Amino acid sequence: MIISVDANAPGYWASVREKATLRRASEAVKKGLKAIRISQVYEQYVEDHLYLIQEVARKEGLHKDLDQYKKFKRECADTMGLPELADCDESDIHQFSREAVQEAAESLYGDEEDIDYVEEELMNHQHLDGVECSCCGAIALIEHFEKVEGGSVNFYTNTYCEHCDTSQ
Repeated sequence: MIISVDANAPGYWASVREKATLRRASEAVKKGLKAIRISQVYEQYVEDHLYLIQEVARKEGLHKDLDQYKKFKRECADTMGLPELADCDESDIHQFSREAVQEAAESLYGDEEDIDYVEEELMNHQHLDGVECSCCGAIALIEHFEKVEGGSVNFYTNTYCEHCDTSQ
């Protein structure tokens, strides 16, 4: 059976334009996926995909028709295996991403109060021993201490002899 198409039928060309726009947009998304960054925070990963969909939708004019945009977003979500792109409100996705990234940063680096506390504790963690002075042979104090510098913990040793007043 041969299907005939009436190019003069109402809505025919609008339908052709819509399908062509969706096809171009889908190709642009596939191309964009190759360049998308990989994130270790899932919520940020989802948000990055949403940004890609939004950018392509704006370029292709899909954002002007809400139904067409939702259809495009649903197709992308299904293709990407990210149903939350279509199921969740876009502002929620952005909020979840910000919160998750903040939480990840705090778990890795702590908040500023934790960092200050750790620095204070490390600065105060020291102990003294008695050793023979290399200059005069008297008993000298050797101090072992730790110091936070540039995000890392460095270990130091300082030797001081009261007898000959030398420090090493």
